[in-house]
Amino acid sequence: MGAGILVYAAALRTNPLADLADDLDGDDPQVHARLPALTTLRPRLPRELTALIDACLEPEPGRRPQVGEAVEVLYALSW
Repeated sequence: MGAGILVYAAALRTNPLADLADDLDGDDPQVHARLPALTTLRPRLPRELTALIDACLEPEPGRRPQVGEAVEVLYALSW
């Protein structure tokens, strides 16, 4: 999730967790709710890229894409 938040923040040019900082538990600083979909916030970015970033932000770790899946999407976008 950390990499997803980093790329999400870069795409938005802002810290998406800044408003949530007071609500995050210091012992468990995980986001348990979904952030707003980057697909809707940055519609001019390639849909495949925003969908990948949104998937990386899935609160449930088992539902996030594996590294190999992410690499495949990013490789396809590089052409």
